[in-house]
Amino acid sequence: MIVRYVVPHEIGARTVAAAVATGPNLPAVTFILSILTSRFFTSMEIAYDARMLTERDAVDLITNQWATVRPDLDVTPIEIVGRVSRLSRLIDRRLAANFAEFGIDDWMYDVLATLYRTGEPYELSAGDLVGQTMVTTGAITNRVDRLAERGLVERASASDRRKVIVRLTPAGREMVEQVVGTHLATEQAILAPLSARQRNELVRALRAVLVGLGDGQQRSPT
Repeated sequence: MIVRYVVPHEIGARTVAAAVATGPNLPAVTFILSILTSRFFTSMEIAYDARMLTERDAVDLITNQWATVRPDLDVTPIEIVGRVSRLSRLIDRRLAANFAEFGIDDWMYDVLATLYRTGEPYELSAGDLVGQTMVTTGAITNRVDRLAERGLVERASASDRRKVIVRLTPAGREMVEQVVGTHLATEQAILAPLSARQRNELVRALRAVLVGLGDGQQRSPT
C-alpha cells in the first residue's frame, strides 16, 4: 500500500524521509506526519511504501557487512550499482523463461527484434547490427550464422561489396510477432511493484547514468 502525505516545507520533508529511513517505526513516522501536516501545506509530497519499512534485500546485507568490516569506506555506490547488477541477472532469468516457450534464446530475440524494429525491409548492415546489439563482430557473425541455419535471417548483398546486409526472413518476422507480446507482458510483471511515478523517476535516473557512460543515441555509421 502506497501512503502519500503533503508536508509543509522542505525541512519537514527531510525529517519524514529520515524517519522512514531509520527502519520499521511506523508509529513514529505517523506521529511526525501528524505534526507536519497540521498547517500550511505546500505542493511537496512524500510517498512511501509501508512495506519498505520492514523489507530488506540482498544488497542491504552486503552493505551492512561492508560497513562492519570496513567502516572507513563509502559503500553507497553499491546501493545502486549492486542492485542494477543483481536486477540484470534476475530479469534475464525471467525473460529467458519466456523465450524458452518459443524455442529461442535471449540473444536470438535481441538480433531478431533489432532487425524488426527498423521497419521494412527489416534489415541492417552487419556493422550496424554490431553497434545496436553491443557485441563483437565475431559474435554477431556466429549469431547470424545460427539464425540463418534456422531460417530466421538471411544475408543479402549491398551496393558496397564491403558491407554485408542481414535481413529478417518471413519466418523471422513471424517469430518476433509471436514473442513480443509475452515478452512485454513479462517486463510489465517485473515492474509491477513500481508506481507510475516511480517508473518515470527511474527512467530519468537510468538514462542519466547511461548517457554519462557514453551510451547516448549515436548516428548509424555510414
